Amino acid sequence: MGKFTTFAEELRSRGISKLYICGLATDYCVCETAIDGADQGFSVVLLEDLTRGIAPDTTRRAKARMRSAGVEIQTVDQLLT
Repeated sequence: MGKFTTFAEELRSRGISKLYICGLATDYCVCETAIDGADQGFSVVLLEDLTRGIAPDTTRRAKARMRSAGVEIQTVDQLLT
């Protein structure tokens, strides 16, 4: 059987230290992925205009949780300028 490698280890082995996160749903899958990345020591950027949440109140809470975990929230325009 081959060596087990975590996703974080695989990313690090490829020299990746920064993660750009987007998708559905901001208040669930996206939030947990972004926080997991930050907890693993990656620099994490949520691309806010490329995500959508399920409900406004849970999306606001998720963004607050991500900010508290050290996730930077940007738009694509901010990233490109």
